[in-house]
Amino acid sequence: MPETEKQFLPSLLVKALLLLVALLGQWGSYSLGSLRAGILMYFTNQSNLLMSLVTAACIMGLLMGRALPRWMWTLKYVATVAVTLTYVGFHLLLMPVLWRSGHGDYYWSLSNMGVHVLAPLLAVLDWALFTPPSRARRVRTAQGLLMPLYYFGFYLVCSALGVRFGAGDRAPYFFLDYHKLGWLRIGKGGMGVAYYIALIALLVLLLGQGIRCLPRWDEGEE
Repeated sequence: MPETEKQFLPSLLVKALLLLVALLGQWGSYSLGSLRAGILMYFTNQSNLLMSLVTAACIMGLLMGRALPRWMWTLKYVATVAVTLTYVGFHLLLMPVLWRSGHGDYYWSLSNMGVHVLAPLLAVLDWALFTPPSRARRVRTAQGLLMPLYYFGFYLVCSALGVRFGAGDRAPYFFLDYHKLGWLRIGKGGMGVAYYIALIALLVLLLGQGIRCLPRWDEGEE
């Protein structure tokens, strides 16, 4: 993973901090009694785990002086878009619910600051500063949909098998609970799951396009 001497140490430090924060956030999630048995059932934790694995591979590449294969850059992009979605989705959809239910102090917990806030911000920073534009141009915005689409399929399979989430919930997030919201229903202060999915897909495409355009340091073609 070629880096100029000027970039090597900052890149290593950002990646190491990202990996540490993501792992601490996962540990914080595990420490929550209601989630301990199934933290990896949630998109947030799955996307952070993917980001952790990709970041660990990037650190190894840096230390060994090896270039990442093209597919790894694509996977890094997919992971970066996924954790960015956790940041935006949490603040737009989930945090207001927590505040209304009197659980706003969760925002400052180790779990939340790790997986919902600091890890996504560091992932975007890492992509922006240390991804060669030549690599960023080769990813496609639609590839950012891969992780959300996978997770939606994962949820549908779990739902069909009767798997419960968290404290016995039928869905990991309220906006995916088609038993309660329906698929195309609109009214009574809410809307069906299909509309949430469409809005989230649009958000992912916007985030993905923005992330693709972030790199500024051209390290040359590899």
